[in-house]
Amino acid sequence: MHVKVGKHLDIVSWWWNASAGLMAQFMMVAGIVLVAGMLVIGFWVTSEIEDGVTDNAGAVTALYVDAIIAPITQEIGEAGLLSPAARLELEHILRRGALRHEVSAFKLWGQDGRVIFSDNPGIVGRVLDPSAGLTSALAGRVDAAYGRRSHPDNDVESLGDGPLLEVYSPVRSAKTGEIIAVAEFYTTADKLQQHLFDARLRSWLVVGLVSLGIFSALYIVFARGNRTISQQSEALHEKVQQLSFLLEKNSGLGRRVEQANHRIAELHERTLRRISAELHDGPTQLLAFAALRLDDPKNQQQEQVRQAVNEAMQEIRYICRGLALPELEGWSVATVARRIAAAHEARCGHKVSMKLGEDLPELPLTAKT
Repeated sequence: MHVKVGKHLDIVSWWWNASAGLMAQFMMVAGIVLVAGMLVIGFWVTSEIEDGVTDNAGAVTALYVDAIIAPITQEIGEAGLLSPAARLELEHILRRGALRHEVSAFKLWGQDGRVIFSDNPGIVGRVLDPSAGLTSALAGRVDAAYGRRSHPDNDVESLGDGPLLEVYSPVRSAKTGEIIAVAEFYTTADKLQQHLFDARLRSWLVVGLVSLGIFSALYIVFARGNRTISQQSEALHEKVQQLSFLLEKNSGLGRRVEQANHRIAELHERTLRRISAELHDGPTQLLAFAALRLDDPKNQQQEQVRQAVNEAMQEIRYICRGLALPELEGWSVATVARRIAAAHEARCGHKVSMKLGEDLPELPLTAKT
């Protein structure tokens, strides 16, 4: 019983400590999960915003440039060449015209990946490895990327150190609508950079506030649950303490009852021995004396009296033998049973048939008595 109570106390103590540290565990785990989720969502949202803003800016710029470049490049056609007059006009537009403040570097690609025109004359006529943006533009899509420089053949120093927007825009034939060339150009992206910074800042603020709101809501719900668990733990702890006290008290009462039973058994045994001795030394001696006086019967009545006295003596002896209990403390249950059967056989003259098990339980002295 003490072992079971000890186990219960250990369980309650463990539950109590776990409940006390549950809030700290929740704060740590929930904080890590929410921060990780906030970072993943934040990076994904800002990436989507950056892609969307970049594509929109690239598309608008491509329309503007295409409106100026397309009329001059219509003569490319199947030959994939520009006339000297068209080249001079492109150079004038890029250096002195409407695009001199908008475009930092410019190339005009043919469908075979050959450079038809460039503000870097050294690469005109060369076939360069197509980039992802060029491949996308040849397929009919405007490709824009913030800060990307696909080809090292550009005059990098002339592009400056500021942020750039790289755009690949397909140039279509005004008659057939087919792609006859691809314009690659870089434009300054100072405004786009500021716009992206503002968009990232707003998105991170929104994601952070939403994560904080979720964490606060979870904290309130969990705090209430933790408070309920703590109250139940305290109540359970008190109940277990009360139960332990009652069990200890009950165990003490049980020991006192057992001791009282032992004392009663000893008292009964002493009483029986005293009665047996008194019967043996008192009435039995008187009856024996009377029997001696009647050993020489003179008539039938005296003979009957003698027989009655002898029978009374025999009965008293049997009673004395039965009242005089042996030392039962060291006897087993089987020994006690055999002694009882032997006493019955001696007194009644009847044979007793016994069948005893091999694993008989041990009994207290009171049960043996």
